[in-house]
Amino acid sequence: MRFCPSCGTMNGDDDRFCENCGTKLDREDNTNPQNPDSHAIPDEEYHNAGQQTNEMEGSLHYDDKTVWEEQIPAAPIQKKKLSKLQKAVIAEAICLIVAVAAFFVAGNHKYSPETVAERFFAAYASGDWETMYAHLDLPEGAFLQEDMFEKMMENSQIQGITNYNITPAGGSEDGISRNYSVEYSIAGSGTSSMNLSLVQQGDNEMLFFDNWKVWMDGILSEDYQITVPAGTRIAVDGTELSDDAKIASAGSGTDTYQLTLFNGVHTITAAAPWCEMYESEFNTSEGGSLVLSGLTPTSEGSLAFQAKLQEMLETFYSSAASGADFSEIEGMFAAETENTDIYDNIKDRYEDLKDSMSHDADDYYTFNQITFDNFSFESYMENGMLMGELYFDYTIAYTYSGFGGTRSDTSTGTNNSVSAVFIYEEDTYKLMPASITNYLWWQ
Repeated sequence: MRFCPSCGTMNGDDDRFCENCGTKLDREDNTNPQNPDSHAIPDEEYHNAGQQTNEMEGSLHYDDKTVWEEQIPAAPIQKKKLSKLQKAVIAEAICLIVAVAAFFVAGNHKYSPETVAERFFAAYASGDWETMYAHLDLPEGAFLQEDMFEKMMENSQIQGITNYNITPAGGSEDGISRNYSVEYSIAGSGTSSMNLSLVQQGDNEMLFFDNWKVWMDGILSEDYQITVPAGTRIAVDGTELSDDAKIASAGSGTDTYQLTLFNGVHTITAAAPWCEMYESEFNTSEGGSLVLSGLTPTSEGSLAFQAKLQEMLETFYSSAASGADFSEIEGMFAAETENTDIYDNIKDRYEDLKDSMSHDADDYYTFNQITFDNFSFESYMENGMLMGELYFDYTIAYTYSGFGGTRSDTSTGTNNSVSAVFIYEEDTYKLMPASITNYLWWQ
């Protein structure tokens, strides 16, 4: 008999293939595959062996063990190996996750309000104005540029900050601001403090992180006003002011500019027609406005201002003596005096003078002529207005008719004056009279 080496089934001596599983039977001897040292099975034992084989075929278990598991070896589990490309992709994904996590951790620290406050004050203590400026919460403005900030800080820098401590001081309920208190030591001067407010901006840093800027108490002088004579061109810190910065002057003979500046010392340059170039400094911490008071006429300008006042005085009296209508001389006066009490006073004064100079047969005195001489001029500024005062002598020629006949005579006066505000209009100065005369004798 032949045993199948694969399933153990007994086959006939002449069988070439196993009747049970089809395995080719190559061995010629009748050996037991489970015991290679055994001899051929005798014929008398064939029947019993066959019976045992049939019992094995009819039962799946033997002594609580699966027969097939004992005789058929289990196929090994094949594990699928990853390709080099797959391994590289997985490694890159892990590196990317680690890099993104590190990016957000570093970014949240770098752009946190605490870090920004620390970086800002460290720059302040070391005089790093560029870094300070980059962290400031500033409005747009022609006078809030970095070079102007650096100049201002250089003039007001606190020297000798040795150490400092920054502590939180609360924030807004909506979370868009943070407040910090800074206590710092100055060599030889003890300790000082500063308050910093950080404001969250509308944009983000690097797309993902909150953008915090520092608002430093007292750094700006907002709505600072500078008043100059009308027609004066002025520059602050080398930048000329445009008409967009003007606010209404209410017809006062002045121009008022309003701007926002860094709080500190600034330069001002003023150029007015017929006047010397004016250059000076002003400190915004000393007040909220500046009224220019230092303009002086050039030598030629002084003569021109005097001529304007002299023309007004002589024309005013000569026109009144001739009976001319006021409309013939009103062109000497600034247009902004029209429809004002000043204009009405000038006109009433002219009409009174004209009436007093007209001839009436019942009058004892008849006005003939008035002349002026010995002029002198002084200029000054008051409330931002360029003003002048003309001093003169006068002589009035008149005729007396009464008891004792008719005679001609004169009356003189000395050290009389006329004053006016000079207002630049239509490429020249016009006048806003403050007083026409100190009431001459004839009046």
